[in-house]
Amino acid sequence: MYSVVITTKDRLDYLFRCVKSISESTYLPYDVIIVNDGGEEVDFGKFASFDLNIKIINNIKSRGANYCRNLGVANSEKEIVFFLDDDDAVEPDSFESRMNVFELSPEIGLVYTGIKIVKSHDLDSIKRIVKPVDSINYTHDLFLKGNVIGSTSRVGVKKAYFNMVKGFDESLTCLQDYDLWMSMASVCKFAHDNQSGVLYTIHDNGNQISSKYKNYLLSGKYLFDKHVKSKNNKVLSDAFFSNVYTRVSLSAASTSFYLQAYYAFKSFFIKPNLKSFILMLCPKFILKKVYPFA
Repeated sequence: MYSVVITTKDRLDYLFRCVKSISESTYLPYDVIIVNDGGEEVDFGKFASFDLNIKIINNIKSRGANYCRNLGVANSEKEIVFFLDDDDAVEPDSFESRMNVFELSPEIGLVYTGIKIVKSHDLDSIKRIVKPVDSINYTHDLFLKGNVIGSTSRVGVKKAYFNMVKGFDESLTCLQDYDLWMSMASVCKFAHDNQSGVLYTIHDNGNQISSKYKNYLLSGKYLFDKHVKSKNNKVLSDAFFSNVYTRVSLSAASTSFYLQAYYAFKSFFIKPNLKSFILMLCPKFILKKVYPFA
């Protein structure tokens, strides 16, 4: 069996949708740990109708998503833990599909899936399906291609490997998932289920953490110093910063086209690539059709 950790704050409607999707899974979890990050207290009674073993932790004050995920893992009962953000949901067979992959080898410490993108104003309509990216060398691809695993809600981990790398880095404000994947790639094998089992919500108001481009600049430098600098490899360094600037450009699209184009140019100058070239030219209203994350 497995555990699920959900982080939440003042989004009860989304949280209810998230838990409801878990309750409809073909393979139910042993426990679901909801960590409320200092928001309005979450009452167990809201979820009493679901046939789930739910544990709720209400933080007195906000400690950040990384702290909450680590706390959730520490309070989970099973060795395999899946993460979910409160505004995401799962398809009925998503956990079962990924659990089957874990069973293929004891060396597999992380299993991920793809996503089906929905908009916050229309949660029942799938706008785009993103399949999981294949890789034969995750350490190589995470450095050279960027976050090939994807967001936290797509991932399940084995606690032994998660704890080996000390979990989520609580000093990071973004890119915390990317940081953890890079750390775990050095201690275990990764795999995916070749499905798109998570409903990933894009918020129409643009207030997602992924739109705060300045955080990416700071976190990118931090990750370089933590993971890349010691390797003293120019090709690796160039590829890493090119990928970071592309991510910054996508996030900056919600702020201004000038910033979007500026960071896309920096990415392209370091390492010419099609994505950054498109970002230099496409204004936001066109970009949204290609990259709904922006």
